[in-house]
Amino acid sequence: MEERSVVTWTALFTGYANEGLVANAKVMFDRMPERDVVSWNSMAAAFAQNGDLPLAKQTFDSIPEQNVVSWNAIVTAYAENGQLHEALDLFHKMPERRMVSWNAVVSAHANCGDVESANILFDRMPQWTLLASTAMIARDVVAWNAMISLYGQNGLVEEASRAFRCLPVSERNLVSWTAMVAAYAQNGHSKQAMQTFQQLELEGVEADEICFKTVLGCCSHAGQVDVACYCFTSMVGDHGIAPSKCHYWSILDALGRSGRLGECEELMGSMPFSPDEVARGSALAACKNDSDMERANRIGNQLLETDPDSAPAYVLMANLFSAAVGAN
Repeated sequence: MEERSVVTWTALFTGYANEGLVANAKVMFDRMPERDVVSWNSMAAAFAQNGDLPLAKQTFDSIPEQNVVSWNAIVTAYAENGQLHEALDLFHKMPERRMVSWNAVVSAHANCGDVESANILFDRMPQWTLLASTAMIARDVVAWNAMISLYGQNGLVEEASRAFRCLPVSERNLVSWTAMVAAYAQNGHSKQAMQTFQQLELEGVEADEICFKTVLGCCSHAGQVDVACYCFTSMVGDHGIAPSKCHYWSILDALGRSGRLGECEELMGSMPFSPDEVARGSALAACKNDSDMERANRIGNQLLETDPDSAPAYVLMANLFSAAVGAN
């Protein structure tokens, strides 16, 4: 076989790393007669993806000539693994910052719910500036989306709405729209949630299963049953998406939380899936809140017929009847 080039060696150990065989990748890397910055970066990235941050950092420190890719990789590795202090320390040492690294630290703080730090970093990100009439440096949509979600999850609806409005229309993607609908829904703004979802459709953005799953889940937890039903109907009728179990479970939960137990039970009997312990358990809990013992008895018996060994079902039923006896 002819002598392997640096590119060939890098492709070989990267292949091992992509299959999760990081130890094998390291053996190949150590056997390389010569290495370039791409091979060093690839090895550091392999350790990072495997969650081995100490080895990733050790490899990064050993790179003879670190480039912007090297820095982005190590900052992103620490940020995505929740090591915010280390990520920020490296971020501040970077000789040149690109959007990848900005996104990493902003998103990491957003995911951890650190509104103040995420805000500070987000405000420091490069603004929209036209360069040479073709290139554009921007606060990346990834960071915008992270901030919209962060604001929504912390009840800061006005801030979420402001961030969404400031994001240029041409840059808004499905994640942006989903985050905004969810922010409204989970904070009780059902009218604005439905209006935003309608606007999403008018803008020609094609909602997918994940979008509907996110929105329905938020509506369910917030008790926004009207928004949930609207989105569910739109998903099936307008988008032709076949509902999964997750979609049905969210609707069942929303109906139960709002006391619409008849519709909840009717849906359980008509959907193409057999309700599992979680779905029936949610309906049982709703019956307790509504003191509907007749329906609770019926749903509980159905659950026990499906799974006679379900300990949670027995506990729920016992609690229900205990509450009923106490009330009487």
